[in-house]
Amino acid sequence: MQLTNNTFFNPKNHLYSKPIKGLHGYGLEYRFAFNGKEKDDEVVGAGNSIAYELRKYDSRLGRFNSTDPREREYPWQSSYAYFANSPIATIDFKGGGKTDDYTAKKDGTIKFKKTDDKFDRYLVEDVKGKTTEVLKVDKPDSKKAELVRFPDKGQGFTRYGDKDAGGDHYVKPEIAAALFGAVAYFSKKNPGVDVQFGDMSNSSGQRPNSSHQTHGGGRNVDFRYVRTDVAMLPVHVNSPVFDVTRSQDLINSFGKFGFGGDKSIGSYPNSKGSLLEGTFKLGGHGDHGHLQNFNRK
Repeated sequence: MQLTNNTFFNPKNHLYSKPIKGLHGYGLEYRFAFNGKEKDDEVVGAGNSIAYELRKYDSRLGRFNSTDPREREYPWQSSYAYFANSPIATIDFKGGGKTDDYTAKKDGTIKFKKTDDKFDRYLVEDVKGKTTEVLKVDKPDSKKAELVRFPDKGQGFTRYGDKDAGGDHYVKPEIAAALFGAVAYFSKKNPGVDVQFGDMSNSSGQRPNSSHQTHGGGRNVDFRYVRTDVAMLPVHVNSPVFDVTRSQDLINSFGKFGFGGDKSIGSYPNSKGSLLEGTFKLGGHGDHGHLQNFNRK
């Protein structure tokens, strides 16, 4: 997505749509923009439309161009309001209002439910439709990045690597839900094999260290490939103990829960040039994969 001077609404400059000099994200040749949605610049102009799943935000007006689908729950505010006019303190994932219960459904979708308690809950639905709570945390501090700390270990997963200053295991709530769902899906087919997660973002939403240039905003996640001996150790794609079948199962699990879009899962080809299906070539990732561009329908 190319950043423009009206990416964040300002009534004093809302008529301008020229790019800010020196600020560029995805190049113009890239088809997709915010939230992984295909750009429609030819309709509304470059950078003027920010697409969610449930509605679209017009940065020239500082408002959504359709009503909130949950507007009856908020009769005291405009049904066209953007983040309840509080974009820093409020999560409005998919344009559907504040939510704080996240359920990874068996079909790969993420269900959101607003509650009046002081906690955020993460649940996973099994093949029989039964939901199990996998994490309960205090609501994010609105003064910070509103990210959730992904646990160091749990049913079917663990972490690897040393902890960086400021933390290195924070993600957006919807991505945490997707990871829980992917782990459960993978574990069903591969019992006894833990998914190993590496660096994410720090508690402020910044990259955890200088070697992870892209790990910002709680949107990027590293993970290890699977070994045939299922040891909690790294494995290179050219190693004789690299488990191609299980690593592919892991890739498919991430794809099912929102990392199946264009350039969402990065990996590295082996010496024969073979690349795990559903991934794109990413240099420096011979011993671990990389998740980005989360796009959950």
